[in-house]
Amino acid sequence: VFVTFEEVKARRPIERGGRVFKISEASFDNPFVKAHYFAETGGSTGAGTRVSHELDHLAVISAHELITYTAHGVVDIPKVVWRGVLPDGSGINNILRLSHYGRPPQKWFSPFNPYDTAPAVVKYRLATLFTVVIARLSGVWLPWPKLATVDQAGLVAEWVAQALRDKGACLVLAPASRALRVSLAALSAGLDLTGATFRIAGEPITAAKIRGIARSGAKV
Repeated sequence: VFVTFEEVKARRPIERGGRVFKISEASFDNPFVKAHYFAETGGSTGAGTRVSHELDHLAVISAHELITYTAHGVVDIPKVVWRGVLPDGSGINNILRLSHYGRPPQKWFSPFNPYDTAPAVVKYRLATLFTVVIARLSGVWLPWPKLATVDQAGLVAEWVAQALRDKGACLVLAPASRALRVSLAALSAGLDLTGATFRIAGEPITAAKIRGIARSGAKV
């Protein structure tokens, strides 16, 4: 039994043995998993796809993440997230996982305007901000997301450099291409990122990107 990429994305019906099965984005949802909130994929291969997220699943992942960060010695150092606000789920997912074991990031940069009131995204932006409000009211300090477009990597580089001056170490969570932009911005500004660790994901990681990041003194 198999399904193709286009079928999983509900871009064409499933045709097998002369039978046609009409499908939708929800056809492959696990009925035993709760959908606590929804996000959308970036749409790099076509239209964005709705993705459900379960808090219990994030809690399980956070345990594995804590073990990984402990092994690399980055649990108790300053952390900055450069990932989007909803409907991009990567930002809130990273922040919720970090918060689950008591290590929320000190800074959250988003490449998308967190305060955009366009009808297509306003409900997602409000959901993002309400999450921060509810967390703070519950005693968990989450940072307000701040706009830093892909052309403003220097803002992230400056924050990382300051964290390094203050604490001697910093963990940066970002996609590979944005991590590279931070390192290049640091080199351009004469900032040394020695002591910074980048956790990169979300897209193919090439040897050239790794070398580019390492040039700033940071490690991956």
